[in-house]
Amino acid sequence: MGVDERFMEESSWETELALWQSPPEATGFQREVVREVVEGRYSEALRRLKRKVVESVLEGSVSSFEEDDGDELEHSFLAAIVLLRMFQRDNICGPSLTEDELVAVEASTRFEPKDDELDVDGEIFGSSVMRTNLLLAVRRVLVGNEQRLSQRFWSATLWSARVGRTHQDVLTGPSPTLKSEVQGAYTSALESSKIVMNPVLEGLVHIEMALASNRFLDSNTNEQHLKLAMDTLHTKIELSGVLGVRTKWQKEEKANLVAQVLQEGEEIGGNLSIPTQCKRPRNIPLDDTDLLGFTKLSTDQKPGNERTTPTVMDHFLLSAKAESVAANLPSGQLTTEEIRPYLNRILDASEESCPPLVLGKVLLFRTRGEIGKGRYAERSMKQVEELVDYYKQGNPIDDCGRLIGLEASGYPAMWKLEKEFAILLGTIGLVKAASEIFEGLGLWDEVIDCQRLMGNEERARVLIEKRLDEEGERPWLLAAMGEVTRDEKWYLRAWEVSKGRYAKAMRLLGRLLISKNEHQKAVSALEDALKINFLYPDAWFLLAHAAQKCGDIEKYASSLTTAVQLDGSNAEAWNNLGSAQLQLGKPQAAVTALQQAAKLRRESWRVWENLLLASIAANAVRQIIQAMDALQEIRGREGVSAEGISAAIVEIERLVESDEDDGGRQTADLARRLLNVLGRASALVSTEPAVWNAYARLHELGGDHGMVLENRKKEMRSVLARASQKYTSDVQHFEIVARTATNLAHASIQEGSEDAKLSALLQVNSIVTASEPNFADTDYFRDLKKMADHLSATEAS
Repeated sequence: MGVDERFMEESSWETELALWQSPPEATGFQREVVREVVEGRYSEALRRLKRKVVESVLEGSVSSFEEDDGDELEHSFLAAIVLLRMFQRDNICGPSLTEDELVAVEASTRFEPKDDELDVDGEIFGSSVMRTNLLLAVRRVLVGNEQRLSQRFWSATLWSARVGRTHQDVLTGPSPTLKSEVQGAYTSALESSKIVMNPVLEGLVHIEMALASNRFLDSNTNEQHLKLAMDTLHTKIELSGVLGVRTKWQKEEKANLVAQVLQEGEEIGGNLSIPTQCKRPRNIPLDDTDLLGFTKLSTDQKPGNERTTPTVMDHFLLSAKAESVAANLPSGQLTTEEIRPYLNRILDASEESCPPLVLGKVLLFRTRGEIGKGRYAERSMKQVEELVDYYKQGNPIDDCGRLIGLEASGYPAMWKLEKEFAILLGTIGLVKAASEIFEGLGLWDEVIDCQRLMGNEERARVLIEKRLDEEGERPWLLAAMGEVTRDEKWYLRAWEVSKGRYAKAMRLLGRLLISKNEHQKAVSALEDALKINFLYPDAWFLLAHAAQKCGDIEKYASSLTTAVQLDGSNAEAWNNLGSAQLQLGKPQAAVTALQQAAKLRRESWRVWENLLLASIAANAVRQIIQAMDALQEIRGREGVSAEGISAAIVEIERLVESDEDDGGRQTADLARRLLNVLGRASALVSTEPAVWNAYARLHELGGDHGMVLENRKKEMRSVLARASQKYTSDVQHFEIVARTATNLAHASIQEGSEDAKLSALLQVNSIVTASEPNFADTDYFRDLKKMADHLSATEAS
């Protein structure tokens, strides 16, 4: 029985048809299959296809299409897509497959994947992933046969990318093999002449590529395709300030960031729509006496080209932008503030235009940002529980809209959503309930953590031993036993059983060895793990630490470089990389790394101090001044750096004498910035000679001899205050005092007044008299004596 036509606008299923076959080329048969799948009638779609071909696909015995059998090619391709959608519904968006649908795929029970057949780069399936044989059957049709299939179906590479993307979504971690497979297939799909004829379709695929790249820690590709998606769809998303309130009793409106969806150029037709009967997950309101739980904005502050109601494609863009921003936040610092504008734009819009899974992901993002905030705890728990329940609710026909734009929504696999629910339970103290969920999901590391929190680590060991007895030596169970016992033999056995493929065993072993200060062995273990799967920035960070302890600075630097390439939000890794580059004699590279660390951790004085040291070594005057300014703001008087001030003024003086200055503009700007720093420094520490020395030299560049003299006097007083009477007997103190006195004498001569020269002469003579007994035979003393004689002569004349 078909779906009511009111449920699905033509544009939605025509766009879906274009993902299977270009509409002008599609046969009536293909159109019927596509319509049945889009409307959630999978059993009917499978029955329409040749039973023999469908069974071949389900049994995993499909041919490689070397013979020119058009019907077999067509039916295999269509059957594989139907089965992919069934697998996705069963494991990602729900609801679960019906009995009728299970009967339709009964042939798939005749073969099961081997234990490791779908594991990739040491990454395994979540234990609760259902009907993995469907995914394997689909892979055998759509992956590896793209060239042959593309002769009949332009979108063969796109479906190959979607298979790889789905495969990645149900694995425990990112896979380099799947990254190459998925990004390569998406790139091929986007090169097709068919796709550029449909802007909605092209924009959709760019969004899919952006989200897939996030899964593989590839932020550059993510940002590139997100921009291409907006350009293709003639849409721009930008942040603006709008007045609004966040509490029930707030009278005065405050500025809030909002995301605006702006029309850029002509509007794109043929947008997607969602069936009206399709249910969305509930947005759980905040039950609080003061907080609204959302931002209530003024309604009269909208630009003329902003869309009043975002389209379905706008929602995909907003959601993808929120995920991109979240992925680039400093590690462990996700809050709703950074992504709130994008989330609010979706939540404020009409539900009818919002894809169900986009709404679900937005609610999940909001919950992640609220975890740990006491007043939001109840809503957070109820919201994730609602998302888990949403999977189970509904029926395939009414809720067929869940699969529209599935890959562009970035919605997590069901087992990952349940994992988030368990984590939330743990954060609010329900550790036992969390442990039970983790156990059901086969997440043994989390089970161990929960049992440790409850003081019952022995129970975790018993549970794992029981599973080993029941299932045999599985690498993940052996590694989990290593975590409980902290015994190396279990990790090594896991590595052996997996034939050197279960990379997690070596990552865990490397961490254990570091804790035991066995750093050379840790390096070997971590390198073994990273040869299998390099997409783990934390493992690179551990390898860097172990390499540093072994004295291998080259490996220390190269490992940190890879860590920040994979996770550019790790401030500690950037900071350590800067330190490593400095040790390698690459100060400019150190400055670059430490600037990134400072962006991510502005409040850390240690990062700014490291940046200052690197900038001094690199003669990077602008960065020297920036670091000094930050240090003074954070540490006050402790942040005043005489070394930094001296280095900055030396570099400014060098610029004046060189051909590098652009008509004096660069020097003027740097001098202005340094004066600001010196102003704060002199207020914090009035007795720091370097401050007055720098002031004097800056005024000397400007030709203001009066100000030069004033600051030389202050410098002289500061030096004498610090040296006290030590300069009469200590050579180091004497040299500083003599040099400062000589500068004061020069300044008085340049200023030219009799009072200035007399005052300087008295000061110099006083120092000459006091230091003569111990330093009369030194160059500094002889130079100072000559200056005293010169002052006497000029004054007499």
